[in-house]
Amino acid sequence: MAVHDHFHSQNRFAVIPTHLRLDGDPNCNGSGVTVAFPDSGFYPHPDLVQPANRILGFKDVSGVTKSLDSSDMTESWRWHGTQTSIVAAGNGQLSDGTE
Repeated sequence: MAVHDHFHSQNRFAVIPTHLRLDGDPNCNGSGVTVAFPDSGFYPHPDLVQPANRILGFKDVSGVTKSLDSSDMTESWRWHGTQTSIVAAGNGQLSDGTE
Protein backbone atom coordinates (compact mmCIF):
# COMPACT_ATOMS: atom_id res chain seq x y z
CA MET A 1 0.00 0.00 0.00
CA ALA A 2 1.31 3.45 -0.92
CA VAL A 3 2.32 5.90 1.79
CA HIS A 4 0.69 9.31 1.53
CA ASP A 5 0.88 12.57 3.46
CA HIS A 6 -2.61 14.00 3.16
CA PHE A 7 -5.49 14.38 5.60
CA HIS A 8 -8.57 12.16 5.44
CA SER A 9 -11.72 13.97 6.52
CA GLN A 10 -13.98 12.53 9.18
CA ASN A 11 -16.78 12.59 6.60
CA ARG A 12 -16.99 9.01 5.34
CA PHE A 13 -18.06 10.30 1.91
CA ALA A 14 -14.97 12.49 1.50
CA VAL A 15 -12.88 11.96 -1.60
CA ILE A 16 -9.15 12.62 -1.73
CA PRO A 17 -8.55 15.69 -3.94
CA THR A 18 -7.71 14.85 -7.54
CA HIS A 19 -4.38 16.68 -7.53
CA LEU A 20 -3.31 14.55 -4.53
CA ARG A 21 -4.58 11.28 -6.01
CA LEU A 22 -2.82 11.94 -9.30
CA ASP A 23 0.16 13.92 -7.95
CA GLY A 24 -0.91 16.79 -10.20
CA ASP A 25 -0.28 20.50 -10.09
CA PRO A 26 -2.80 22.02 -7.62
CA ASN A 27 -2.81 25.22 -9.71
CA CYS A 28 -4.51 23.32 -12.54
CA ASN A 29 -7.86 23.12 -10.76
CA GLY A 30 -10.40 23.92 -13.46
CA SER A 31 -11.08 27.40 -12.12
CA GLY A 32 -12.90 29.50 -14.73
CA VAL A 33 -14.11 26.46 -16.69
CA THR A 34 -17.82 25.97 -17.45
CA VAL A 35 -19.11 22.40 -17.84
CA ALA A 36 -22.49 21.09 -19.00
CA PHE A 37 -23.88 17.84 -17.56
CA PRO A 38 -26.52 16.20 -19.73
CA ASP A 39 -27.56 13.46 -17.31
CA SER A 40 -30.55 12.01 -15.51
CA GLY A 41 -31.72 13.55 -12.27
CA PHE A 42 -30.10 16.46 -10.49
CA TYR A 43 -30.30 18.17 -7.11
CA PRO A 44 -28.63 21.47 -6.07
CA HIS A 45 -26.12 19.77 -3.75
CA PRO A 46 -24.25 21.89 -1.15
CA ASP A 47 -20.92 21.15 -2.91
CA LEU A 48 -22.30 23.14 -5.87
CA VAL A 49 -24.34 25.88 -4.20
CA GLN A 50 -22.52 26.73 -0.95
CA PRO A 51 -21.01 29.07 0.03
CA ALA A 52 -21.95 30.53 -3.39
CA ASN A 53 -24.22 29.06 -6.07
CA ARG A 54 -22.07 27.99 -9.04
CA ILE A 55 -24.95 26.51 -11.09
CA LEU A 56 -25.36 28.79 -14.10
CA GLY A 57 -28.31 27.06 -15.74
CA PHE A 58 -30.68 24.11 -15.46
CA LYS A 59 -33.05 22.41 -17.90
CA ASP A 60 -35.02 19.25 -17.18
CA VAL A 61 -35.94 17.88 -20.60
CA SER A 62 -38.37 15.40 -18.99
CA GLY A 63 -40.46 18.29 -17.67
CA VAL A 64 -40.60 16.82 -14.14
CA THR A 65 -38.57 19.55 -12.45
CA LYS A 66 -39.31 23.12 -13.52
CA SER A 67 -36.57 24.80 -11.44
CA LEU A 68 -33.89 24.04 -8.89
CA ASP A 69 -34.87 24.62 -5.30
CA SER A 70 -32.61 23.24 -2.56
CA SER A 71 -35.52 23.34 -0.11
CA ASP A 72 -37.38 20.73 -2.19
CA MET A 73 -37.21 17.15 -0.98
CA THR A 74 -34.35 15.19 -2.53
CA GLU A 75 -35.72 12.38 -4.67
CA SER A 76 -33.85 9.07 -5.00
CA TRP A 77 -33.96 9.26 -8.82
CA ARG A 78 -31.82 12.43 -8.74
CA TRP A 79 -28.66 10.70 -7.53
CA HIS A 80 -26.91 9.99 -10.84
CA GLY A 81 -26.76 13.48 -12.31
CA THR A 82 -25.99 14.92 -8.88
CA GLN A 83 -23.15 12.45 -8.29
CA THR A 84 -21.67 13.06 -11.74
CA SER A 85 -21.66 16.83 -11.31
CA ILE A 86 -20.19 16.63 -7.78
CA VAL A 87 -17.33 14.41 -8.95
CA ALA A 88 -16.48 16.90 -11.68
CA ALA A 89 -17.23 20.23 -9.99
CA GLY A 90 -17.84 19.77 -6.26
CA ASN A 91 -16.02 22.14 -3.91
CA GLY A 92 -15.91 19.83 -0.87
CA GLN A 93 -18.52 21.76 1.15
CA LEU A 94 -19.76 18.59 2.89
CA SER A 95 -16.29 17.15 3.40
CA ASP A 96 -14.70 20.10 5.19
CA GLY A 97 -13.13 21.47 2.01
CA THR A 98 -11.72 18.21 0.68
CA GLU A 99 -12.44 18.56 -3.04
